[in-house]
Order: sequence, then C-alpha cells, then structure tokens
Amino acid sequence: MDPSSPAPDMANAAATIDMQVRRLETQGVLGPALAERMLGHMAGL
Repeated sequence: MDPSSPAPDMANAAATIDMQVRRLETQGVLGPALAERMLGHMAGL
C-alpha cells in the first residue's frame, strides 16, 4: 500500500461522510444544522 494513500477503511468512511453531506446539502441542510446532523451519523462509522 502506498503510504501517502489513506487506509481502505478511512477512505470508505470519508466517502460515506462526503455522500451524506452532499445529500443533506441538496435537502437544504447547511451550516450549524449540517454539523449537528453529521455528528449523529459519525457515531455509526
């Protein structure tokens, strides 16, 4: 594995977070409300 690339688990977690943030933004959830919503989702990662 290339030391400059993230571990597969971290890459999957990052992709999941990115996808969730994008989905919430399309629903109009922004700023502090977005952060609050994401804190709840990160516990499951």
